[in-house]
Amino acid sequence: MNIWTSKVRIAALSLALLGGCDELTEPQHGQALPSSAVLAGGDIVLRAPRGYCVEQRSVRNGSSNSFALLARCDTLGAGRGSASQGFALITVTTEARADAVQPDADAIARSAAPAKPGASRDYGDLAIVRFDETAHRVSGASPQVWRTAFVENGNVVALALYAEEGSPMLGDRGARILSELARRTRAASAQVAPGQG
Repeated sequence: MNIWTSKVRIAALSLALLGGCDELTEPQHGQALPSSAVLAGGDIVLRAPRGYCVEQRSVRNGSSNSFALLARCDTLGAGRGSASQGFALITVTTEARADAVQPDADAIARSAAPAKPGASRDYGDLAIVRFDETAHRVSGASPQVWRTAFVENGNVVALALYAEEGSPMLGDRGARILSELARRTRAASAQVAPGQG
């Protein structure tokens, strides 16, 4: 599996999200949307950053690989959000790799080739790279994409953030959102014994 892609069809979801549409889910009428999901057969506990929710229909939880989509909760029909924050779609992909090591910025760049890396940010051992020229298939999104990955419980967890052209999420704000997602997910997953999920 290419760590940055999934067989899940996300084009329609991404187009609606990046266009600010809230028709992806039925209105929740006071019911909270999930901010977490179980992935990698239970070895990874995904924890959304503040203000973000998991799009439940997107979740595929397999022991060898899994996938989930996250978006601002208000774009999924719950809560309020600020248009100034910009719309973003985050994909989470896991791949079971017992021999994996924490990737640095160069490793992330190599894994996403032929996409061309631009800016990069470091948050401790977490490298986050923005690719300025990509050929992704996310409808309505800028060719710029923030990507990062980390290793937890025998899985490589890859995160990618897509936003519309000119969005503030393509700047440092997007990198910080991915850092928060990684930090929360690592903390939650560290409490799970690998293979016991």
